[in-house]
Amino acid sequence: MLNVIETQNVSKRFGDFQAVQDLNIQIPEGTICGFLGPNGSGKTTTIRMLLGLAKPTEGHVKIFNMPLENHKQDILNQVGALVDSPSFYDHLTGYENLKIMQYVHHNSDKTIEEVLGIVELTHAANKKVKDYSLGMKQRLGIAIALMNDPKLIILDEPTNGLDPSGIKKMRELLMKLVKDRGISIIVSSHNLFEIEQMCRYVCVINKGQLLYQGDMHTLLEKYKHDYIYFVTDDNTKAQSLLADVDISIEDQRLTVKAHRDEIPQINKMLVKHDINVYEIYHEKSSLEDIFLKLTKNVDERDYADE
Repeated sequence: MLNVIETQNVSKRFGDFQAVQDLNIQIPEGTICGFLGPNGSGKTTTIRMLLGLAKPTEGHVKIFNMPLENHKQDILNQVGALVDSPSFYDHLTGYENLKIMQYVHHNSDKTIEEVLGIVELTHAANKKVKDYSLGMKQRLGIAIALMNDPKLIILDEPTNGLDPSGIKKMRELLMKLVKDRGISIIVSSHNLFEIEQMCRYVCVINKGQLLYQGDMHTLLEKYKHDYIYFVTDDNTKAQSLLADVDISIEDQRLTVKAHRDEIPQINKMLVKHDINVYEIYHEKSSLEDIFLKLTKNVDERDYADE
């Protein structure tokens, strides 16, 4: 699989502050890549460098296998972006906003109709943007990003401020763009549940450094843990019976690190020894758990070095 984006030892300094350090990322084409990091991790700075809005202090960016520094216009003609809050002419309609982009990209009225259909705003085409909901404005931002028929779309917090229904619509829209049009998408977001739902590939950075890049499933498998929680009438006795497994007592419940398939066997043992079991529930590690673990490890290491 070809890479839509490659960075080679990309760094960015602002005076004495190192925002990004030796970043080497490879993002495959035809997928949605989740670009993750805490506030201040260097995500937005990296996105600005990918879009040619900021120049790396060191290193090189390649997009579509072309150096950005030498082919900036050719590359950006094939890239759509939605960074921060989308900017519109609020006193104009959605259609009129797209008409302006039509003049910029020299395409047809048919393109406007097409992108309005893709983002499900045909019904609101002649409505003033100031009267759009936040979700509608975000989808109009995607429509603007689609006006140049891009191969790559870069989105910074596209679900920010949306309600659950709006977030679901945005997720479905992005997945549809990849499936139906073969567009590569990079999504920077704090909504880790949504990233886990829609992304096959993920990059995690903290303090300007790459912590992980690769397949989402591989990441979840690498750091996965299964916890089973038992609420009993004698946690101390239960803990002693299960001394050969990873077990602890927390918040008046037994926390057992074990696989889901082991639940019946553990439950039978407890009942056999006259321990009443009131509740059992199983919890898998999520992307949020792993993200917090990865970034916490970096923060603790840096603190220890001080």
